Amino acid sequence: MLSNSLIALLEKKRSSLSKIENEILDYIFLHLSDIGTKTIYEVSDDLFVSTATISRTAKHLGYQGFKELKYAIDQSIHVEEQEGNSQSFQTITNQITSNVTETFHQMSEEKAKQMMTLIHQSNTIEVFGLGGSFPICTDFARKLTFLGKKHLLVQIGMNKKQL
Repeated sequence: MLSNSLIALLEKKRSSLSKIENEILDYIFLHLSDIGTKTIYEVSDDLFVSTATISRTAKHLGYQGFKELKYAIDQSIHVEEQEGNSQSFQTITNQITSNVTETFHQMSEEKAKQMMTLIHQSNTIEVFGLGGSFPICTDFARKLTFLGKKHLLVQIGMNKKQL
């Protein structure tokens, strides 16, 4: 989507536009996702206005012409997509950090020793994994093999035949 700052800039100039120029601006807002691929002639045909009217509208909006307006819109969309990706990355990173921190807060030396004792005393260890945790469970099961411990690795959602 188009960044709020560019929308605000274009909307601010709306009052100085003629009725036809406002229709062109409305058309641009309605076709943000593909306006960058449209030629001035296509827009002209779609709106039944002259290419000169479209150029004049772009100039009234503060651009040298329709191409420069399209470029500004494309750049604004590109910047917002990058910011969205950064936020998604940041959100994911924060969630992982929070999960790891929460796990460490729940752990204590006493609990770790208790787990090691239970593993040592067990004949067979059942390891269950679901989704993204399954590779971690697989790694844990492999390490149990190296320690000589019998184990059963189960991916949640497996059927009887796969077991």
